[in-house]
Amino acid sequence: SCPKYFRSAHVGDMIILHGYKIGKAKGSDEDELRINPSSPKGRILRVGTQAHQMRILHDVGVTLPNVSYRFRDIDTLLDMPDFSLFDFVGVVSYIRHEERERMAPREGLLIPVKEQPFCRYKWIMLRDPSSAFELPVQLFTGSQPEVFDTVHLNDILCLTN
Repeated sequence: SCPKYFRSAHVGDMIILHGYKIGKAKGSDEDELRINPSSPKGRILRVGTQAHQMRILHDVGVTLPNVSYRFRDIDTLLDMPDFSLFDFVGVVSYIRHEERERMAPREGLLIPVKEQPFCRYKWIMLRDPSSAFELPVQLFTGSQPEVFDTVHLNDILCLTN
């Protein structure tokens, strides 16, 4: 039922999970959230307006970090100016094989070309429920090689700036 909730969630929604457990996915070393169908019965709640969300958080004594995300869906990306900053959540629908290229030499360092390090990257496609189009992303290893090495089809990926 998680894909059903993913398709019904919208940017800015707050989702509250009750009665969940964290465990290893079957046949994998990856962790997953498990919402129990019974004993104890888990619940997923989608809280509406931002004012309602803040009231609920205040009532239960929760404070969130002051982080401002700029989440967009694919439909709104088409209207954004070039080089705009945004955040995105989508489902991985395509993964191309990994590629490598030599990193550009740093200014002032004289390293022979054959000794320059490589960077690793791959192209992936992400989709969201807003559009039939997919978002192409050139994913580099960067500071999270474990994410780069374990991304799979149908994973939900959150890209933030």
